Amino acid sequence: MANYYMALDEVDEILNHMDNKFISKIPNDIIEIIRNYKSGNNNFKYDLTKPLSEQNLQKETLEILSYLNYNFWLNEDDKQKYKKIYYDNFLKNENEKRLKYNPDDIFKDRLKNNIEPKENVLMPIKKEKNNFFINLIRKLKAIIKKKDVNK
Repeated sequence: MANYYMALDEVDEILNHMDNKFISKIPNDIIEIIRNYKSGNNNFKYDLTKPLSEQNLQKETLEILSYLNYNFWLNEDDKQKYKKIYYDNFLKNENEKRLKYNPDDIFKDRLKNNIEPKENVLMPIKKEKNNFFINLIRKLKAIIKKKDVNK
């Protein structure tokens, strides 16, 4: 969570260097959140001579800027293009996860490495002693239940 406070510092610093036509498109409550919840301890200085990709920004900062860009600065045509890019990236990541953690491949690896599955060992069930008192209590409980049902 602390990373988001520091990211808000970086976002605020970047917004301070942006044109007012972009700032005016962001709702005031979001700008207030950015300014009220930033950590204030970050020494980040935006360098106008470098693009954002070379600014050594935190991942969270890029996420916030991406949110602002998508929701407030892009027109509808550009939003559709970004939706497709986001969706394609999502599918790519899911496919990579599927290949990496595919449950079918787990069993193939066992066969390749000659790992035999462990035999299931059943725990013996401890039988209760056939005690006269235990049987008597069970019968009394059964009789009481029958009386309760008949009422």
